[in-house]
Amino acid sequence: MRMKEICERTGLTDRAVRLYIENGLVFPEKTASYSGRESIRFSEEDAVVLSRIATLRKAEFSIADIRAMTETPEEIPQIVEKRRVSLTDEIGKNERILAMLSDMDPADMVSVSAVCAHMQTAASEKSIPKEDSAMTKTDIRRYVQDRLPMLFATLCLVYSTLYLTPKWINAMFAQPKLKAEGGYELFYTFSLENLCAYWLIGVVGLSILAALVFAVLWLVRDPAKLWTLYAVCIAIGVFFIALCCLKDTMDQRLQLYEFFAYRYSILHSVFMMLRTEQIYALCRLWTIAPPTISLVLTIVTLIRHRGRE
Repeated sequence: MRMKEICERTGLTDRAVRLYIENGLVFPEKTASYSGRESIRFSEEDAVVLSRIATLRKAEFSIADIRAMTETPEEIPQIVEKRRVSLTDEIGKNERILAMLSDMDPADMVSVSAVCAHMQTAASEKSIPKEDSAMTKTDIRRYVQDRLPMLFATLCLVYSTLYLTPKWINAMFAQPKLKAEGGYELFYTFSLENLCAYWLIGVVGLSILAALVFAVLWLVRDPAKLWTLYAVCIAIGVFFIALCCLKDTMDQRLQLYEFFAYRYSILHSVFMMLRTEQIYALCRLWTIAPPTISLVLTIVTLIRHRGRE
């Protein structure tokens, strides 16, 4: 039988059947075509197994319980007893709420507070329905919309970090040597002298790295914590200040490695007719454009969330 037939036979949906297959409750025959498309065939035994699974799921046995009952039949009495106790407890709670509702006089149902006062004791034993905590389509759409600008800002910072990190490390600690056959090689000297001479270049790179860390923190943690957005803005601000404060010798070293990145990349093939000053302008644009975009998007996100407070 194909998927459509088995769904009609068992009353299950396509999604439910695939879920049970993924969880190892049923094992139909699977074949792959030349195009790589998977085909699933069900036997009569598979149909019987799925019907049994459907019965147990209607009785609200969990998938884990059904798997345990299938794999270790000796545990079935304990699993059934656990379900009986759980159901008895649930019925007891519902019966107490039903009794409270039955005892209420229509004359007392004058307000929400009056109904709640009458039912509070019985309702306190129940938990909030799961659907109240589940994300709706509106929640998901709002969640994406709230984070989309900051997600793009973070991607720009990821690019800046990947682009700038080798540049500032090389500018601080490396000496380039051009090869006769083309290309270049680097000789690293990690010394205190270099660190003291070119420390401001390190600030340029580390500030972008710090901005990226704070942006990721905002995305993965509580968005109500706006201090991370302020930290992103400050870190990017430090980046621009440090870049503007670079002395000529420092800036020339940074430009050298920006030029190397351009010369030995696809950009050289695209913009090979540029003059020297245009090359340096393009390289510097490649350096400052992503942080600028990130800063604008972070400020937009900050304003939107400040407006909700």
